[in-house]
Amino acid sequence: RDRQEIFAAGNGTLTVVIDVDSASGEGATGSVLAQMSNHELQLQLERLTGELAKAEAQISNLNHQQLEKSRGQNREQERRDRFYVETELAKAAALRDSLKEELQIAQQQVEALPIRSPIAGELVDWQLRRQLLGRPVSRGDRLMTVVAPNSKFEAELFVPEKRMGHLLAAAKQSPEALTVSFTLASHPDQQIIGRISQIEPVLALHETEGNSARGLVEFENTQTNRDLLRTGTRVTARINCGSR
Repeated sequence: RDRQEIFAAGNGTLTVVIDVDSASGEGATGSVLAQMSNHELQLQLERLTGELAKAEAQISNLNHQQLEKSRGQNREQERRDRFYVETELAKAAALRDSLKEELQIAQQQVEALPIRSPIAGELVDWQLRRQLLGRPVSRGDRLMTVVAPNSKFEAELFVPEKRMGHLLAAAKQSPEALTVSFTLASHPDQQIIGRISQIEPVLALHETEGNSARGLVEFENTQTNRDLLRTGTRVTARINCGSR
């Protein structure tokens, strides 16, 4: 239940990935789980830093010229020079402000290169280093999943569209959440009891059942050995919708 999917915040190549297979795989909130590199972004950062320094130097030079040209000249020449310098100053200041904004964005992208854990927890992905190390990723790509310690498990059901009428009618008539009995694929002889906590309002295409609605089942995790509760474990469930 308490898990966070971690996505790439930018483009780059994963150069460091925590070895969860040789370590505990657990980390605190904000701990670095992987490191991305982006050569183009680094070059952009250096270019912007150099251009900003040149713009600052140009502004300083124009300010000095403005001070010098105001001395020992006739009024007409002084007016023309001042107009020219002020125009150049305005252009240089606009360029400086634009470069500062670009540099700030580039710095934020650099700060997003370390992949940090949004919560304290354990990485549950299999062979994470083998899957990710050296892999180029794009912004929004899913990288890994962190599960909070002692997080409760819940069961996710796919109810075929043709059975949704019975389910919705029973849910409307019942003052309490509908009870569910289900078994784990690894232990089909052990029944676990829970209650429907949520039914998705839209249908989605399921690989074997066709159009289906997802439902979540809350249950006391102590009903079975916790080691048997693993993400992705297949379950077979019966929802109590009454008799007919």
